[in-house]
Amino acid sequence: MMKIAALAVSTAPGGNMSFAFSKFSTKFRKLILKRQSFPWLWETTIKTKKYNEWYISFYAESKKEVGIINATFNMIFKYKGQLLTGTVKGDEAFIFSGHFFDRYKERFFKIHKENRLITDKDIMKVFFIFNSNCWFCDKEKEDNIRGFCYDGILLGDWFGGEGGIVKTFISRQEMKINQFAEYFEIFKMWIIEDMFKARKGFELEKELIKYIPDTTSVH
Repeated sequence: MMKIAALAVSTAPGGNMSFAFSKFSTKFRKLILKRQSFPWLWETTIKTKKYNEWYISFYAESKKEVGIINATFNMIFKYKGQLLTGTVKGDEAFIFSGHFFDRYKERFFKIHKENRLITDKDIMKVFFIFNSNCWFCDKEKEDNIRGFCYDGILLGDWFGGEGGIVKTFISRQEMKINQFAEYFEIFKMWIIEDMFKARKGFELEKELIKYIPDTTSVH
């Protein structure tokens, strides 16, 4: 599994997926300026020489969100017959397993995993369209992967220093009280970051968030 993480990182220059999007930035910004109707979903798929797929998506509910939402970059590939999705956060690679998407399908959309009206690949794409923000707790302070997205909690296992595999999903409705309290703190952090970016035009430095009154950053 560590080789999978290395593959995901190596396919993006410097291990930074946002760098890959820079090739499209000029065209993309022109599209944004011309866009008048919302909600708006922009997506494209790039196939690699090894027949893997980079799926790039951008979803905005309104014109105001265009300057806040980030595009998401995900690799869709097969490993030993299993369809997986890889993404990179900083210098860490995260692999989302098929089991994770089965649970997301069941617990968020209330669709049984055996229901084939929507394909596994489509579920993967939908998850990242609506969850452009995924935040993971520091691995130095956590024995297992624990992360948050708009729709719920992500759980899995670390492997080595390269990243980990995300194995299962807990929806907001299923959270325990302490889990929801932590989720709410992360959600507040996202709101503050979005408000700052909308006003200033650039990202709020993570280390500054802890100085904002009545807001704590979970580590």
